[in-house]
Amino acid sequence: MKIENLKVSGVGGIKELELTFNDGFNVICGANGVGKTTVLDIIADAFVTADSNLKRNANYEKGKYTISFQSVSGVSNKKTFDVLEFVPTKHDSGRVSSIESQYVLFFSIKRTLNYKSLDSIPKDRSRENRESAQQLHDGVENSDLKGWFINRYVFSDKEKSLSAEQKHNFELAKRALGLLDATVSFLTVDASTLDIKLKTGRGDIFFEYFSAGYKTCFSLVLGIIKEIELRFKNPTIKAEEFNGVIMIDEIDLHLHPTWQGPLIRTLKELFPKVQFIVTTHSPSVLQTLNAKEIIALSINENGDTIQKTFELGRYGLQGWTVEEILKDIMGMETTTSSVYESAIKNFDVAMEREDAKAVQEAYAVLKEMLHPDSVLLKMMDIQTAGLEEQE
Repeated sequence: MKIENLKVSGVGGIKELELTFNDGFNVICGANGVGKTTVLDIIADAFVTADSNLKRNANYEKGKYTISFQSVSGVSNKKTFDVLEFVPTKHDSGRVSSIESQYVLFFSIKRTLNYKSLDSIPKDRSRENRESAQQLHDGVENSDLKGWFINRYVFSDKEKSLSAEQKHNFELAKRALGLLDATVSFLTVDASTLDIKLKTGRGDIFFEYFSAGYKTCFSLVLGIIKEIELRFKNPTIKAEEFNGVIMIDEIDLHLHPTWQGPLIRTLKELFPKVQFIVTTHSPSVLQTLNAKEIIALSINENGDTIQKTFELGRYGLQGWTVEEILKDIMGMETTTSSVYESAIKNFDVAMEREDAKAVQEAYAVLKEMLHPDSVLLKMMDIQTAGLEEQE
């Protein structure tokens, strides 16, 4: 199943917008308030039978959206839904088939892993089609992630307890723990506490004791594998064979820039048939993508959300600097602080007036403020030296 096209009119903060998606990675970026999360909410809304998260735009009497997608059977579908209320409302029952909801996963920003004590090995939680659809409203849960992993650990070597696909997925989950950091690997499950232990270069650490960033990665990668298993029981499938849609809001959430690129590569490697539609605020994420994977949104002079077009080569933004991406893609007017802007303005005005004393004062402030290896600082050295010679 794949999303092909989305056309929006008067939903949330979006007035008119049409987007086309490729079958692989689609990364939506842009300034805050441009409608990145709204796009994910709209796609989820098309496949959910619970309460809607959507509301119409205040300037429209009726909002609507049309979504085109390729179904599980390979048939192209197009559906149009109205958004009539200014506040979230309930859907009519039976808007979509249960099979379609099963193939769409949504990970919201609520994916922090907190410590959870287990008193016993839990059984698999039910994931009927109705539950799958509900998760498109709330986001995939990770509260059952630890229990699922320990269940698979205990029964992976028991004859006829797990299918071959489930055993394969457990091995994949263990391998995934070390894909972001080669020094990390699965160690064991502590029998006395039912806690997961990982081996690291700094010693053995409990699963939940890692940094928020690393746990976010666990929550995503293992959460996908877990969710595929719970949704597909008869028959079970290998996680790599899942060919549905996975949406992730703020994929860079809690992640240091050095982990953001590896997370993208890990998701591509582990789930090659998945169509990912994600949002990001991170230039580091965009630097890992090719041109067709980037969907840049901005707001034009009329206040409308639009898709920005760029003439990018096959390498996308991989040769752009962070500052260039922040300005031209993310819509930041400046990437420096107001204090710096004021200081550099004072220096330029003093130079223009050839006021040596004011130049030296402004230069002293900038010298304390700029990076020691700044090229600009070296140029200022030459400028101030030349002004002193004139004096």
